[in-house]
Amino acid sequence: MLAASLPGRAAERFAWRTDLEEARTIAAAEGKPLLIAFRCEP
Repeated sequence: MLAASLPGRAAERFAWRTDLEEARTIAAAEGKPLLIAFRCEP
């Protein structure tokens, strides 16, 4: 988790999304890139 390892309050600037369609919509509306992290959780 990149955001969890950032110093100070920098991690508070990032809102991780778990819904891909919601994240795409928000990224498009804000003109921001989309980072997709794949994880395997048992």
